[in-house]
Amino acid sequence: MIILIGSLIFRWDRDSGYAPALYSLPYSKSKVFVAKFAAFLFLSFTLYLLPYLLAVFPSTADIPRAVFSILSSREALKVLILSAYAVLYTVSITAFIASVLPALFPAIIGAFLLVAISSNLFPRVLPPFSLITVPMASSLSPLEGRFSVPGLVVPLILFLLGLYAFERRDVV
Repeated sequence: MIILIGSLIFRWDRDSGYAPALYSLPYSKSKVFVAKFAAFLFLSFTLYLLPYLLAVFPSTADIPRAVFSILSSREALKVLILSAYAVLYTVSITAFIASVLPALFPAIIGAFLLVAISSNLFPRVLPPFSLITVPMASSLSPLEGRFSVPGLVVPLILFLLGLYAFERRDVV
């Protein structure tokens, strides 16, 4: 779902033909890319955490202390950090691929292929699923370099590459 929404966010304006109107506004392409990326990241993180929050709140809504203790527990914070890593990685891949490839359909297939290859062939080594499966099965901290490099550094590099590709592409 995240890949489909991200590909639509980054490619639909160019594929549908309203990109010249969007890019004639007094904003640079990089500002448009950053705004799209921020909105996409917020939407993706909300979609990712909504089922968890819907499971916690209705079942313990009558006891406010229970909601606070569940959401502030060590396990919940660990899940939140690891989820942020996984979502950031997936969003960065989708934004980069949608900025590089020439149309919507190849962007969807390309981003899905990269995430599917990493999750099916190497689920314990490559993100985004290694960020969730490995630390949850052990007592490792999600703030270790082993998890923060693929969770923060790789998405930052993909973001910068996507920004560069988005800036260099023609509007149509």
